[in-house]
Amino acid sequence: TYGDWSSDVCSSDLARDGVDKLFVEWLRHPKSYGPAHATPADFQRETFVQRVGDLIGWGAVDVKHDHDHLARFALWVSRGWLGAGYLFLYLPIATLVIYSFNDSRLVRVWGGVTLHWYRDAWTDPQVLNPLRTSLVIAAINMVLATILGTLAALSLSSAPRPVRLLLDALVYTALIVPEVVIALASLLFLNAAFGALAGVGIRLSFGIPTVVAGHVLWNLSLVILVVRARMAGMDRTLVEASADLFATPWRTFTGVTLPQLAPAILAGALLSFTFSMDDVVLSTFLSGVGSTTLPMRVFSMIRYGVTPAVNAISTVMLLATLLAILLSQWLVRRVGRPPATTSDAAG
Repeated sequence: TYGDWSSDVCSSDLARDGVDKLFVEWLRHPKSYGPAHATPADFQRETFVQRVGDLIGWGAVDVKHDHDHLARFALWVSRGWLGAGYLFLYLPIATLVIYSFNDSRLVRVWGGVTLHWYRDAWTDPQVLNPLRTSLVIAAINMVLATILGTLAALSLSSAPRPVRLLLDALVYTALIVPEVVIALASLLFLNAAFGALAGVGIRLSFGIPTVVAGHVLWNLSLVILVVRARMAGMDRTLVEASADLFATPWRTFTGVTLPQLAPAILAGALLSFTFSMDDVVLSTFLSGVGSTTLPMRVFSMIRYGVTPAVNAISTVMLLATLLAILLSQWLVRRVGRPPATTSDAAG
């Protein structure tokens, strides 16, 4: 409170009385101590403290120095919380990578450094077969999601506003809705569709095609957002100049639009491949006989206990995912750079 503060900073009763009088004077006439619009609520603290300092013999009071200390303390607190958050997220991953080199079969016992878990894991047919399945599913998903997503983004750019708003809502919904909801809805829909087709003599079952369909449905929205973000910053004058030079729409698309969209398309393709390789929920709901993916295999191995072999598989998947994400982010940043002009190239 003000009373406690004045008692602490004033060395004598005479000085305390002077501070009290000054404070009352400030409450009665705040405009005389600050700007014309100042009130006791928004009064400039520096002016009052300087007057108090002159009264009690402090001389010049460095109020800004106190504010700097407070700002520095707040900065260190925010950095501490940020560091704790990153530590909570990445410490388990670092532990997994370190224990993938553990020579002991027991996860909690460190037995030295070895690489034989990597050799055993990647020569095991029960790991290689799901890996091939995951690569096939991710590759097909990447191609379909990239083509359909790019075409959808191009179509949305010229669609009427009501249609564009409706489709934008559907795109964002696919990303916001929990993946387990999409997986369950896809399972029920495909099950009902297969039952209806079986009534007319067409028999279909769950397998790689159904997993690919689920992955494409989820990754399609991701590719659309990446490509549309590039289109929003694309130079439209080049397209108009191509039309002025009597170029056909196809020639304009292949010679002007597609080269500008190529980095964003490649970034969307890498992201869709990465998310497909790491997916567990959609694959679990939509897989059938012979369509077990590598994440599903790792999840089943954990049920019988975590071994360094699981850590080795997870480490390789982690490195592959990080490389794909870093490459896609590099491409996205490259997209945002302005193209070099003729003068820049000459310089």
